[in-house]
Amino acid sequence: MSAVEFSISKNRGKLLENLVFLEYLKAGKALFYFKGNHECDFIVKDGNTMSPFQVSWDILEGSTKERELRGLNEACDYLGTKTGTIICFDHEDTFTYPNNDLK
Repeated sequence: MSAVEFSISKNRGKLLENLVFLEYLKAGKALFYFKGNHECDFIVKDGNTMSPFQVSWDILEGSTKERELRGLNEACDYLGTKTGTIICFDHEDTFTYPNNDLK
């Protein structure tokens, strides 16, 4: 993707999201996109379990954290699960947002 990207700045978030997508695909997982009032990058189906995932290069940057948490929380509520995951390049943390544990 970097070879054909015309923008001056590197969009590392997009590259990381594509990498995660390809890894889940190679693992044979069914992938879905969620959009309600907010977006969630992936709903990963593994057997009868559906788990929401967000992908972000840097969750600590600006309004990114709040946007990613809102989308993940909404997907958790929709799926009836209490746990969602945010995949970041170099940060690990756990958040409770309003009633769900988001990692």
